[in-house]
Amino acid sequence: SIFLLDRKIVTINETPANNILTFSLVQWNTLCHVYCKPHIYPKTAREHLETQHRRNLLEKEIKDYNADFYCLEEVCCQEVEFFRSILKEDEYSHHFAKKRYTTDGLFFFHRNKFEFVNRFTQHYRSPMTGKDFNQLVSINTFKIPIPGTQDHMLLMIAFTHLKAEIWSTFKRNQQGKQLVKIIEEKREECLKMVNGDASKFAMILCGDFNEPPQSKLVQDIKKHFDFDSGFEDLAFSAFQMRRYWYIPMNVKKVIDHVLFSKNLVLLEKNVLPSEELIQQTGIPNEYYPSDHLSLYSKFSLTYPKLKL
Repeated sequence: SIFLLDRKIVTINETPANNILTFSLVQWNTLCHVYCKPHIYPKTAREHLETQHRRNLLEKEIKDYNADFYCLEEVCCQEVEFFRSILKEDEYSHHFAKKRYTTDGLFFFHRNKFEFVNRFTQHYRSPMTGKDFNQLVSINTFKIPIPGTQDHMLLMIAFTHLKAEIWSTFKRNQQGKQLVKIIEEKREECLKMVNGDASKFAMILCGDFNEPPQSKLVQDIKKHFDFDSGFEDLAFSAFQMRRYWYIPMNVKKVIDHVLFSKNLVLLEKNVLPSEELIQQTGIPNEYYPSDHLSLYSKFSLTYPKLKL
């Protein structure tokens, strides 16, 4: 049997009176299986790096959340069919966007009851060479009916995986600036679709930014879009005891984010494990299939003009 350790959901806010929809979302860097090597994770038992062990945990965790949207990073091309098979095709649609140069990419699930409008993916580009970076963003837009009217709102869900490595801050900041520009352009397109009424547009931006909440990159994004954040209070979202070219590269900090517009109210989120549970080996381990922890959020989409 598969046992998932310490997964708890807590209430953050009550559902507001002007709620028109509640929905849930999971943000998760699932760890591409080609990186699951003993020389990269020397403290993780070899059997806990094996594909089938990790698949069992990944499948159970994804199913147990029963979320409406899943934003997954580091999904390997060879694993797309496995991830696709986790959730029922008559209930969910999926999309995979491959990185430019490596074998992994972004995998998105959405429950079919949400009316899909459009999708946009784009790789970031080096300002110096004009060539694409490996990393990209996926932006997905949905139409949400406003109860008691013939009108609707738009919900945009964007997610990304920015450049890794601790020495890549400069490139991440370049990508962050491009991310803001791309999302701003897509936001303007959405606003035109709702006749410029900003109260009819909501937005989530999530992903593995590889930067902590206090970083310039994250703070600039939050300030530009006036975002709230759901997980800044964590002790860590990644707990890695790994090696890179045999150099110890331990990471224990918040680098995964779920940011959202003011007309979204965070109702619930998951409580993450204490350091004592994973401090000996880091993750992945017996109970956690990735070196990042999954972030679950439940939101209320509000509309201020809703007639109560």
